[in-house]
Amino acid sequence: MTLHSYNILSETPDHLRGVYDIVHVRNFSFVVRDSEAESVIGNVLQLLKPGGYIQWAEVDALSYRIEKTNSNCKDKALEELMRLGRATDDRITPHWVPEIPYFFQQAKLQEVQNEVKEAPPYMAVAKHECNLIVPEMLAQTTQDSALSEGLSRLLPEVVEETHGGAYWAFTRLTVVERGRNIHPTHFNEQRIAPCTSKAISFAMSNQAAASHSPLSRLE
Repeated sequence: MTLHSYNILSETPDHLRGVYDIVHVRNFSFVVRDSEAESVIGNVLQLLKPGGYIQWAEVDALSYRIEKTNSNCKDKALEELMRLGRATDDRITPHWVPEIPYFFQQAKLQEVQNEVKEAPPYMAVAKHECNLIVPEMLAQTTQDSALSEGLSRLLPEVVEETHGGAYWAFTRLTVVERGRNIHPTHFNEQRIAPCTSKAISFAMSNQAAASHSPLSRLE
């Protein structure tokens, strides 16, 4: 197993072009800006062999809503926390994720299949609690002291509302392109590349913005 790390906004290294039978991608949705999406997707596709598979899984942040276990649950802090986050960085509300099937079709990929899933009830709150890591990171890394104070103030209230039965919910999207030259019975002979972004930094600085989306890969 070998780990490769490079900036996905830059040119794909020559020695990685057309190398992999299977590429799996996830967790780019809060890292890649709308204006960068087409280029990033194109760079990832360069990793594939002709006829190779690509599977891309993301959270669709535009599907955000608050769900409740009962109608009496409070949700004011949850609403305010999301409002603050969205006003801070456009990466919090990426519009490109639902367009992944379109980008695949434009790239002339074959047999594009799109699967949309909602978290089952027994997992919904657990996934929401994982999502709360994002505003906590933002509170710790932002250079905006007022924002940091606002987020830090809201988080305990959000936890209380969560315990009361209110939670964020998001639709999850998985897009698969099926290649013609893959033989699933021969996986031991294939090269597989899981791709994910590195730890996401939400620090609001030019330096952070310049380095926000390197790609980590395993082969």
